[in-house]
Amino acid sequence: MRPQFKTSYHETCTISFHNNLTTFTSLKAFDKSKRVVFLTSPKVRSAQSQFIFQLKKKFERHTKKSVDIIIIRDGEPHKNLQTYQKIISKLVALKCDRHTHLIAIGGGVITDMAGFVATTFMRGITFSFIPTTLMAMVDASVGGKNGLDYNGKNLIGTIAQPHHLIIFTDLLATLNTRDYHSAWAEVIKHALLQGPQAIKKISRYKDRIIKRDSKTILKLIKENIDFKLRIVSQDVNDSHTRQWLNLGHTIGHALETATDFKTYTHGEAVALGMALEMQLLSKLNIIPFEFAQQVINVLDEFGLLGKFNPLPASTWKKLLQKDKKKKGQMLTLTAFHPSTFQPKLVSLDIDEVVKCLRLLKNPKII
Repeated sequence: MRPQFKTSYHETCTISFHNNLTTFTSLKAFDKSKRVVFLTSPKVRSAQSQFIFQLKKKFERHTKKSVDIIIIRDGEPHKNLQTYQKIISKLVALKCDRHTHLIAIGGGVITDMAGFVATTFMRGITFSFIPTTLMAMVDASVGGKNGLDYNGKNLIGTIAQPHHLIIFTDLLATLNTRDYHSAWAEVIKHALLQGPQAIKKISRYKDRIIKRDSKTILKLIKENIDFKLRIVSQDVNDSHTRQWLNLGHTIGHALETATDFKTYTHGEAVALGMALEMQLLSKLNIIPFEFAQQVINVLDEFGLLGKFNPLPASTWKKLLQKDKKKKGQMLTLTAFHPSTFQPKLVSLDIDEVVKCLRLLKNPKII
């Protein structure tokens, strides 16, 4: 299956799905005149050593050029200018030029960094993603947002699509339980944006999801990619409807930053962010209480609402003022029409949001 996604800038991202490398037989879509460089992390290289070795050989046979591998430390604390500089320095040392194709093999941090490096090195080289985590497969590697953190989450970045997004579902076999489960926060978010029926569908899949049923997982990966790309294609530059996808992220990013990315995974922070946003929107009479509680219950069913450390009002305010989607003193949050439950954007004063947040102590109960 090889769908193509085209943005308004006529970039094309080809998406393909495979169980493993045995079905990844043709590299004709890759320009054989280009030199290929892999970007990955020590953790991924260790867990997927055989996969990377075999993939390297495939590209070397295709291009008749050696494939170099750049290794960077994984994790949000390393998604910064220092790591960016190290990658650029390595590309220069390898004598890479504009005819280089960068392939990211890893989770969301690796794909974010690779996309930003590729769009800025020599004013742009081509790049592709091979996500190795469920979070990256259903969300982080999809849609063309690339970047790094600087005095806040994702404050430096670009929007550009990878040339290829290649999903190998067998790579999920080595994913630890915590990272696997936390990825479902983004799946639930996408379902929520599609309406009550989609939420019910996710709940029905719960047992198969927890058991890692391969057919169910592949089906949901495809559905989530398709949904996100439909939203992105309507608003590539994130000026309106694409901001629906920020559901849970304004609060979630603040929680991640406040704890130096050590307490919550990204999915756990987004899940808590959605629960807290549902609570404050309900308390402000923007969405019905019953709808907010239903969303919270689904998140709790999947075990996503674990330990929550409330933040002081001063910390909330300091972090929310760094949110990249704010306009002056106003935050943009995703809410829902009370009758149709269709997503909509609302603007709220930061002080009003902080006033509500400082009262919220339990993400499970409104």
